[in-house]
Amino acid sequence: MAPYTVHKSLDQGLYFLDGQRKTIEKPKYSREFDVFEPRIGKVVAKCPIAPKELVDRVCTDAKKAQPAWGKIVPMERAKVLLKVADIIRENVDELAVWESKTNGKSVNEAREDILSSADTFMFYGGIAPAVLKGDHFELPDDRFCYTRCEPFGVVGCIGAWNYPFQTCVWKVAPALAAGNAVVYKPSPFAPGSPVALGEVLKAAGLPDGVYNVVQGDAETGEALCQNEDIRRVSFTGSVETGKAIQRNCALKNIKPVTLELGGKSAFIVFEDADINEAVNAAILANFLNQGEVCTNATRVFVQESIVDEFVEKLKKECDKVKVGDPLKGENNVGAMINEGHLNKVLGFVESAVKEASYEFATLNLPFK
Repeated sequence: MAPYTVHKSLDQGLYFLDGQRKTIEKPKYSREFDVFEPRIGKVVAKCPIAPKELVDRVCTDAKKAQPAWGKIVPMERAKVLLKVADIIRENVDELAVWESKTNGKSVNEAREDILSSADTFMFYGGIAPAVLKGDHFELPDDRFCYTRCEPFGVVGCIGAWNYPFQTCVWKVAPALAAGNAVVYKPSPFAPGSPVALGEVLKAAGLPDGVYNVVQGDAETGEALCQNEDIRRVSFTGSVETGKAIQRNCALKNIKPVTLELGGKSAFIVFEDADINEAVNAAILANFLNQGEVCTNATRVFVQESIVDEFVEKLKKECDKVKVGDPLKGENNVGAMINEGHLNKVLGFVESAVKEASYEFATLNLPFK
């Protein structure tokens, strides 16, 4: 097995190709995006955007690497996945710091995400030998039939920025367990974590070329979806982008698509509820991951007879939430993903204050 070391910096090697973390030179025909570290509020690097030519080449290389991995019996593939889980657990603290730097979330929350990711690899490694073995059926007249599970081939994955390591694992673990190769495109807002996962996979014994990371924007995602070597696509992100991905996956050949899209969740409190429990749940459902979660309770409906009591208790609990450097364990809320998103959220807050019949809270941003 290859040794594993968690890289400390976001300013180099944001591609993972041929089993290695790589820095690629910006092609003359390509563009770049800013690599922003939310915790310090600064651009720390420029990353070349993969043009269609590079995406196509990586897909071709993944297609070449996949058959050998796919022919390995599920039990042997499972051993690699279980080793991945072990390496993640052994390096959980360093990976949590990496995730916190990439995304801006509390290092304590990041640690839970990393441990959950190890559980995901353990789960798929555990079930692969049983669910992928196929079945045998006896038929009348001395006949029989059997089923056999075969991998799709190369799977294209496009990830989200709010849980960059975890959403990557949710896509990659089942794909690898089934014998597929993966070409992964992270969000340009959080490009680093899938590269860290690539190094874990390498250390666990995954063959070179089976897992690849390319960086880019919507055009890169479009090239990935339209590539004919990509046999299936998985995406986590916004509804509008999900619609675009569905269209792109049907342009040349209709390929299966899995979409996990944004939501607008409602939180409802009736008068017979335990108010204290409801308040604590509302805090969790709105402040977790800086509120940057598709299932967060962005709308709270409270029965009129208890609204004053609920709001008063909610105010007190909000005052206890500590906002600050996400690498300091005492802080509950870290940094938003970038300034554009912060300004968007501030706009929502200002609009809510104007529309409300009373002031709920006073904004006290640490950096203002």
